[in-house]
Amino acid sequence: CDTTLWQLGLQWEREDDLVYRMNAYVMQLADGRFIVHDTGTRAASKYIYNYLRENTPEGEKIKIAAVIITHPHTDHMYGLLEMEKLYTKDDLEIEAAYFNFGAKSMQSNYTPARLTELWRDCEKAAKAFGAEVYVARTGMKIEIADAVIEFLWTVDDYGTTIIEEYNDASAVSRITVNDQKILFLGDHTEDPSLITMSMYKEDLKSDMVTVAHH
Repeated sequence: CDTTLWQLGLQWEREDDLVYRMNAYVMQLADGRFIVHDTGTRAASKYIYNYLRENTPEGEKIKIAAVIITHPHTDHMYGLLEMEKLYTKDDLEIEAAYFNFGAKSMQSNYTPARLTELWRDCEKAAKAFGAEVYVARTGMKIEIADAVIEFLWTVDDYGTTIIEEYNDASAVSRITVNDQKILFLGDHTEDPSLITMSMYKEDLKSDMVTVAHH
């Protein structure tokens, strides 16, 4: 199939959590598998699943080659946690999941116990669909069908700085397909953006950018 990128849009309805179901992107690759970049809120899960189902041939299992979670906020990772409750490995398969929420000693926004819980929840949900779980590291490059995923910045690049706002921990990745480059910023704010710019300068140029909503 043609490689496509779909953005989960806002829906201004005051039912459940629909108004907050943003921050999810789905790329369908040439071989029919998907990359899911962030998974929105819990309410987003059924919309993502329905899109995957509609774009998977009838009678075939949904195959997600990679799930990327930029950081552990409700509007980025909780869609995956809800999928674990709603669906099974018979419905969809996840081959790999990538995320890095940082060391407990680096942040003040979450207690160490809460950060550990978020790591475990995300890992558990991904593994429920058969995924191998990897810690995203700066410099990692993953080739999947006609796409190349590069992690350009992760929370590791903060060094010893204490993270006061967990949006700053968002992983930055770039996906390249047929020489078209899409830069995913998660919820990067000013401080990590300046670090990223200093690391790459002109090499950050991309054809598309998903703008951090903060």
